[in-house]
Formats: sequence, C-alpha cells, structure tokens
Amino acid sequence: MKNQFSGLSGKELVAAGHHFAKSLDADAPLIEIAKMFAEMATRLDCALARGDELQQKLDAMAAENAVMKSAIAGFAKIKQDFDDFDGDRRGIAERLCEAEDALVSCIKTPATDTYLNSVRTEGIHFAANRMLAAWECGFINDTPEQVHDISGAVLSALEFLPNASPEEFKRDYADEVRASIAEQLRSGTHDTADKAGEA
Repeated sequence: MKNQFSGLSGKELVAAGHHFAKSLDADAPLIEIAKMFAEMATRLDCALARGDELQQKLDAMAAENAVMKSAIAGFAKIKQDFDDFDGDRRGIAERLCEAEDALVSCIKTPATDTYLNSVRTEGIHFAANRMLAAWECGFINDTPEQVHDISGAVLSALEFLPNASPEEFKRDYADEVRASIAEQLRSGTHDTADKAGEA
C-alpha cells in the first residue's frame, strides 16, 4: 500500500498533520496515523541533518570572520603603538611585521570562498538557463550551433571560479562591451558576416 503522505512538501505534510490531528477520533485508522508519523520522522531527520550541515558551514565562516576582526584590530592598535613610541624603532618594526603577518594569514577564507562560489555557480546556471529558455521561445534568433557554443561558453565560467579575481564579478566590462555593440549597431558598422567568417 502506497504512503499517501510521501509526495507532499514539508509544509503540506505539516498542514496535513495538523488537520489529521484535529480530526482524530476513536475510529481513526492506526495504519494511516503510523504512516504519517513515519513520514514526519523521516523528514524531521533530514531537516535536522541539513540544519547541522548548514550550522557547520556557518560556524566555519564565523570563525574566519573572527580571525579577520582580530587581525584588523591588531593592525589598528599600531596607531596606539606609534603614539606611545619612545624611540624604540625595532619594537615598532616588529609590531608592524606581526600585524602584517596576521592580516596576510586571515586573507585565506576557504569556507567563505566555498559559499560564494556555490552562489556564483547558481548564478551561472541561471544565466545559461535564461539564455536557452529565451532561445527556445524565439527571443534569440541564432542557430542551434551558435546557441550551443554561447551557452557552453557561459557554463565554462564554472572552471574559472576558484581563481577568479573580485573584478571579474563586476558588471563594468559587460556593460562596456554591450554599449560598444549597441553603438556599432546604431551606426551600421557592425558586420555579422565578418564576425561569422572569423569564427
């Protein structure tokens, strides 16, 4: 016998559970009650496991931020050290080196980088999906080969995420190139035949 509750979303299952609990009476079939409890227990177990996983990621990111705050506070303390300077240049130099080392070491943020790359990955998938959906609906007038190549180029960005610089996530370059293309189209200097021949 199929469990009628297994196809429900979490919210639907909770609502069904509340509704079911309100309608319970002495004639309620025990097998249905048992199925609902089993399904709720399974979902709760999955939710708890996911919550634990997210908490570990959050803890790792919080630890990275704490290290950065500490390093920045140490670097900021150098101002006070200069104010208290009594002629011991060597002490100030050592303090500067220590602060610099602390800042350099806290730049490594693997948990934060992993999280940001997962969000960026979703963005790349979203962009490729939107472009392909626009082509399927007729809003992009290109050949299947061109659309395949362009979507492949968008998706290939995934390979470059781990080593990408912060500037590569800014929109400036895309806006600049699009403005240049728009100007070429307005002036009639853009020859698509030449571009196709270059490929």
